[in-house]
Amino acid sequence: MLPPATRNADRYWYERAEEAIRKVGGEHYDMLARLIATLSPQTSVEQNVGWAVQALRQYRDEGRAPAYGYLHVGRFAGVRERVNVVLNGGEVTGQKCSQFYRGLVGDGEAVAIDNFVALAIGADPRALTPHLYQRLAADIRHVAHDWGWQPRQLQAALWAVAPRQRPGGDLGKALEQAEGLLYQGKLWVGGPYGQRRGNE
Repeated sequence: MLPPATRNADRYWYERAEEAIRKVGGEHYDMLARLIATLSPQTSVEQNVGWAVQALRQYRDEGRAPAYGYLHVGRFAGVRERVNVVLNGGEVTGQKCSQFYRGLVGDGEAVAIDNFVALAIGADPRALTPHLYQRLAADIRHVAHDWGWQPRQLQAALWAVAPRQRPGGDLGKALEQAEGLLYQGKLWVGGPYGQRRGNE
C-alpha cells in the first residue's frame, strides 16, 4: 500500500541530482555518481556528498585511489574499502547502492530501496532480504509504469514521503555547497567536518 501523499511528492529528485552531478563532476561525472552511491548507506545526503567530493578530488589529483588508510571517508570500514575499489575502476556493489548509481546516471528503471523506502511501503527494513528486495522493486516498477512514471521517480517520491526524524536532503544543494572542496588549496579529510588537513 503506497502512502496517499506519494502522487504529490517530489518525483524529479533523480533528474535534479543527475544534472547537479554532471555540473560539478564534469569529466569525472560518472566517478562522482559512483562515489555518491557507494557512500550512501546510513549517511545523510550532505555527509555523503562531502565525502564523495573529497574522494573525487583525491582521485582527480592523483589519478588513482589513495593508499588505503589515507582516504578517510565513509562511516564504516567496509564502505571505505568499496570506495577504494570504485576509485581503482571497480563496480558499485550491493543491491541498493548499485541501483542508486544507475538512477543517478539516468536509468529510469532503477529502484534503490533503502530503509526509508521500505518503511514508506510498509516493509520491515530489517527483513529486506535479496528476495524481498527484488519483489518490492518489481512492485514499484509495476505501479510506476501504471502511473506513466519512471520507476526511479516513484522510488524517489516514496523516499520523500517516508517517515523520518528530519527531511531528506537535496543532493543538488549539497553538491553546490561542497563544490569548493574540489578547488580549495587544502583538502579536508575525515568528512566535511574533519579534524585535520590532508595536504599539510
